[in-house]
Amino acid sequence: MERERGKLRREWRGCGVCAAVYVDDPRAAKRDEWAKRWALNAEARESDRHSRRMIDGRPLGEWLVSTNVFPDLTLENHGFWDLPYQTSFAALAEPIMAYRICGRKIPEAFHANALEEGEQILKWLVMPDGDLLCPQGIDWAERDVQLSWAFAELGTLLDQPLVAGSTPRQAKIEGNTLRIGHWSIRRVEDGGLSAEKAADAPPQPPREARKRRIIFDNDGNEPHFLQALTAEDVLRQRTAALAGTQVDTLFYCTTDSFGITKRPSKVWQLFDSKAGTYQRNKTVELAAAGVDVLRVMVEFGHKNGLEVFANIRMNDVHDGSRAPDGVTRFKDNEFKTAHPECLVGKTDRRPRTGSWAAVNYALPRVREHLFRYLDEPRGRDKSALALRSSLLAYRGRAAAAWGAGMDGILLFNFFDPTSRELAPVGGEVVVGA
Repeated sequence: MERERGKLRREWRGCGVCAAVYVDDPRAAKRDEWAKRWALNAEARESDRHSRRMIDGRPLGEWLVSTNVFPDLTLENHGFWDLPYQTSFAALAEPIMAYRICGRKIPEAFHANALEEGEQILKWLVMPDGDLLCPQGIDWAERDVQLSWAFAELGTLLDQPLVAGSTPRQAKIEGNTLRIGHWSIRRVEDGGLSAEKAADAPPQPPREARKRRIIFDNDGNEPHFLQALTAEDVLRQRTAALAGTQVDTLFYCTTDSFGITKRPSKVWQLFDSKAGTYQRNKTVELAAAGVDVLRVMVEFGHKNGLEVFANIRMNDVHDGSRAPDGVTRFKDNEFKTAHPECLVGKTDRRPRTGSWAAVNYALPRVREHLFRYLDEPRGRDKSALALRSSLLAYRGRAAAAWGAGMDGILLFNFFDPTSRELAPVGGEVVVGA
């Protein structure tokens, strides 16, 4: 059921919104019925299967056909407790708003467990600034949109004090308008919903000189879908069509789980797993054909005027999953299998939070292994070596120091008093010239 959760969120949201807005449609009643059914089953406990608690005119047990969460309403994703998935109930904020704005009674099924989850789980993770503590280590979770919707639902519909205060998540209902932060959502004449920025919203902060209109973040999975072992086919998957669009910055992920890379390397292991969904993986074959996916992206960026940044997954734990793909991927990971002491746990000794398959960055071996991978391109790229020793590099480092508020530059072990590097680093005006 875990992998179906995203699909179910789309189904219950769509059915619920349509049932509320298009009330005269002959399918409205059926949509209303199925939205309630999906919503309740998504967070069904085994004990709920026999519950006589009345939900929207029917005993809870009669709505249910599945069990998807633990008795305390927590759930697992990728083998560990996952905060964004924990707040999946917040996806129902959309149909809740639709029912409220359209003047219809909000079904209890849409928030049947929200109070308990807020009181027993989220309450203990709220920090003073309104953000959430992420004990499982995925700090990106606190910025997931479903968390904002969860707080909006708890703070308005359910009037929970745990979200009180002037945080960005605070929301309130004013007439037929839902106000969340500086945005207002209301019903318009044709029956749809409209979102507008409030008139009292503060001005946007000043931007840097370079405008990045759209950053396209590519997770680097092209080798799983290739038809030919060529740079052209790599670009055809997700990148070539970006030329001439408003995308001006490209992020490209070069790694998978710790120790596994998607580009040629003498330090990390190429992603060679062919288990399950990766049976078409051609990462090794592509590298053998002389194609470096990151270089392909950089050259595409240069040709089309895009910035290109390489990024990595610092501690990906897909190989810690109990699913067959995860088990095989861990067995294929040479670093993790050779150095189990570098992991935070074992399959039979799992940490209270997070995945057992994560590496422990407190250990020098782990930090060194990552550093060597990151440092590798610099050592073999002739243009990068030339750039590091160029006048431009000296000027750039000096400019960064002056910009940070330094009151002078120290040139350590600098032996040539006639060097042309001296003048460009001596002050802000000169550096910026």
